Amino acid sequence: MRIVQPAGNRISGLTIALATFLGACGGGGDSGSPAPVAPAPVVVNAPACTQPAEGPSAPAGPLVIGGDITGRPGNPSFIYVAEGDGKHPFLFYGPDFANSSTITGFIRVGFDARGCAGVDLSTDNGSELGLHVELPLNLQVSATTRPPSLSGSIRDKAGTYALTASSIPGSSYDMSAPATVASAAGFWILSDMWGSRMSVAVDSAGNVTGNYGCPFTGVLSPSPESVNLLRVQLSMTGSGCASGAVNTGPYEGFALVMPLTSGGSQLLIWAEWTDGWDSANVLAMGRR
Repeated sequence: MRIVQPAGNRISGLTIALATFLGACGGGGDSGSPAPVAPAPVVVNAPACTQPAEGPSAPAGPLVIGGDITGRPGNPSFIYVAEGDGKHPFLFYGPDFANSSTITGFIRVGFDARGCAGVDLSTDNGSELGLHVELPLNLQVSATTRPPSLSGSIRDKAGTYALTASSIPGSSYDMSAPATVASAAGFWILSDMWGSRMSVAVDSAGNVTGNYGCPFTGVLSPSPESVNLLRVQLSMTGSGCASGAVNTGPYEGFALVMPLTSGGSQLLIWAEWTDGWDSANVLAMGRR
């Protein structure tokens, strides 16, 4: 859990105009001397901080797909989730989702977290938060929902990397299959990207109990978007919540249950609380 950049904090274009006028100085000079002439106003234009684009060419409908980020150190795996209904897409990444549930960062697409700090002020359209990075970047995506497909690239300060998508690495996940609470029912041990453990128990009705350094309760339900995602709502209680979680709520987001080709299943949970200015999130993943 980390407090992320306030959702309401947006830096727009700024121009500063400075006018300077030097008046005549009084004194005992010759009254016949010509009066000093005021210099022309000086206008200083600050570099424009252009409002970022509204995100990539994301599909109008929901999309869940995976693949690899080619060229980034280690060629990390990714899972791209676009819920649809006007919500920001996410790209979650880790070293090797085929063999591990370790998450090392995520990109929120179409969300400007740092305004003027990016490489190209006119095209930054996303924010990245990882173990060793927090910066704006540009992500361009061309995608379809039926059949699911995605191609594109990520550009950050270090370079440009291709997104090579096919399916979620190591998983037989089918986006068109109906989401069921039964697929998530039972007990899970998840970890966030800082290594904090999150225990989750889901009953047959979708009621959730667990511990993330502090107790929480919640509910899972099928997504109304007719895609293989579950909606999540969580409420933290008590004290000592991991990774800076706040004792408030509700946290709302989605859960993704992914059958593994090696046997078993993998669960990813993303949920966020915001009051329109401050925000906090839960991102954890694990397998059983």
